[in-house]
Amino acid sequence: MDIGKLEVAAPIYDGQWVKDIPGLGDARLKVRGLSSPQARKLRNRLFASEGVAGEKLTDEAVERIASQVALKALLLDWEGFTEHGQPVPYDAARAEIWLTDPKFAVFADAVIISASRVDALEEKYFVDVSKN
Repeated sequence: MDIGKLEVAAPIYDGQWVKDIPGLGDARLKVRGLSSPQARKLRNRLFASEGVAGEKLTDEAVERIASQVALKALLLDWEGFTEHGQPVPYDAARAEIWLTDPKFAVFADAVIISASRVDALEEKYFVDVSKN
């Protein structure tokens, strides 16, 4: 086996702009992959802090962990969102609301979908930032 095939691709841990995200129109997200070292480390730490070894976590705990991983390890930036016709720049406080409030579940799902695409290196969804 070619050892190069086991190497983690840069977009997975550096982040990648993703387009054509279900439910987001023309908006784009810059995310790391779900398998990025940052996401795995945080996910493992949060799972360990939430439960007792051998016990199943509640659905609420799993949702809380997913939101925190998306906020602190996956989502890096966004473009294309507006509010009252004005652009909404990336802001960590706003991201936290959009990732934790059930009213914004479409956004939270979009972050996970985008991170999955980065993991799979689905380049047809990547944005060529050199054109900007």
